[in-house]
Amino acid sequence: MKKTKTITMTGIIAALYFVLGLVFSAISFGAIQFRVPNVMYQLVAFNKKYYIGLVLGVFLTNLTSPLGWYDLVFGVLTSAVGLGAAIVVNANINNVFFKQAIVAISVSLSTIFVAYELNLVLGLPFLYTWLTVAAGQFLTQIAGMFVIGAISKRVDLSE
Repeated sequence: MKKTKTITMTGIIAALYFVLGLVFSAISFGAIQFRVPNVMYQLVAFNKKYYIGLVLGVFLTNLTSPLGWYDLVFGVLTSAVGLGAAIVVNANINNVFFKQAIVAISVSLSTIFVAYELNLVLGLPFLYTWLTVAAGQFLTQIAGMFVIGAISKRVDLSE
């Protein structure tokens, strides 16, 4: 029963991420982006089991990217590395606020891969692009800290 619940939750997280990605696709791609479904990244501060659903959601969303396969590679890499690093660092932290801050910092720094992609594909300036993409990511993480934090007061996200 537990395995079925985990698979179901993974599918729900991926689908929700994908739907939000489609709804807000106009602001989800490019050098200045505010990818609304990234607020969900904060779920890994509560339990690492959300990782697969989030990365799968990014993959599905990036199937619709105007940059094609580049976003499948670099976008998914960004999420996988950023969230994975946050999970590793958070393994020895108990304070939820600090865990959330680690997620925010980790995934914001990992946007270096997206900056490289945009430099490679569109010729955008690497450092400036990293700054703008990381800023958008960080803003979604701050929003996520509030949104997911509020949800966690009503739903036990650690299960």
